[in-house]
Amino acid sequence: MLNLTPFPPEFISLPEWLQPNQIQLNGDFVALESFLQNLVGNLVFRYANAPRSRRAETEDILESITGIRQFQLAEYPLALVLAYQVETEEQRTIIARLYPNGEDSYLPPDLKLTVLEDTEVVFLEAISRSADNWIQLQFHGEPGEHFSIKIELGDISITDNFMI
Repeated sequence: MLNLTPFPPEFISLPEWLQPNQIQLNGDFVALESFLQNLVGNLVFRYANAPRSRRAETEDILESITGIRQFQLAEYPLALVLAYQVETEEQRTIIARLYPNGEDSYLPPDLKLTVLEDTEVVFLEAISRSADNWIQLQFHGEPGEHFSIKIELGDISITDNFMI
């Protein structure tokens, strides 16, 4: 269970992403569809689509949105794709997928993608290998809960905070 305490103002509100005509989402994220329309030459995203839950119940999703944020970690250009799906009034599915975003087709080895509770307790973690072209974490939460996503390579890291 994720934390239900009030969230600080620096948390990105995922429900706000569902507002109509959202191209620029909060927290430096843009809508994935807009990003793919303007993409030229990056073969990593050639077959990209919104990550989706594979459970049977999600075939009739009420609402969903996928955002992407490009950034650099050490000398590696990366892209975090975050899908937010409303399953029921009480349940949301979040899928975080990390891609290389430059000339390389693969992520650097030992790149960590971590979901944190209370901005410090590890909830889920994935670590890239030398042949991974993306890594992913999927989990469920309830409206009002919050979590953080930390991306780490060696002693360099970035963290984004989110509210469901």
